[in-house]
Amino acid sequence: MFRGFTFAICGIFVATLLLGAISFKLIGASNVLRASAIFVSFAIPLTLLLMPDLIGIRTRAFQYAYPSRIYSAGVTLVIAAFPVILNRDLILWPSRMLDWFGERPLRDLSFAMLTGFCGVSLLAISDAYFYRVRLDDELAQLSGFVSTESCTFCLEPTKFGLPNLSYPGIMPVYSMAHTLKHPELPPVIVFSQDDIGLYVSREQMEVFMSHQLVARRKKDDGYVPSSTR
Repeated sequence: MFRGFTFAICGIFVATLLLGAISFKLIGASNVLRASAIFVSFAIPLTLLLMPDLIGIRTRAFQYAYPSRIYSAGVTLVIAAFPVILNRDLILWPSRMLDWFGERPLRDLSFAMLTGFCGVSLLAISDAYFYRVRLDDELAQLSGFVSTESCTFCLEPTKFGLPNLSYPGIMPVYSMAHTLKHPELPPVIVFSQDDIGLYVSREQMEVFMSHQLVARRKKDDGYVPSSTR
């Protein structure tokens, strides 16, 4: 599935580039249409924030973020291969294809892709921020060892209008980070029995919880480390 998804995304990306280049070639020298197309490429990702029915797309965009490392490596290889690809003495058709598109359409396409990635980045920043804020609020109401089934937001944040940026196996890490961030709140570890050991073992969770309880007990008792006296 991972390999199929990677090839599918690469195919969609290449098809989008070709369609964009052809569109800018057909637009020609119209400054209004060119500027409008570039603006639309920026606005389309942000419109997902206004369409609750498409929240699944935002969820999948985060859940499949790891393949981005493959895309980055692929882009690096393509850039490194440009001197060979554009060498007319070795390969003629790439240069002919770029000449057919022309300088202006390709330049406009680069601007459109840049603004499109900016729109996607703003969408991701917005989703990550509001998800983190809501998750902090939910975890602040819990304490001790808590099953993910007891945290509705942890299981299905889409019911609250937010994309699902996690999965049960990673919740112990999220809740432990929350505990470290908020020493004024009771320590909490949210976990699923089926996913124990995926990222954090049961022993590690128990040691972490005991240390946090001791630290909070010392704080409540007014304990001050000798190095700060």
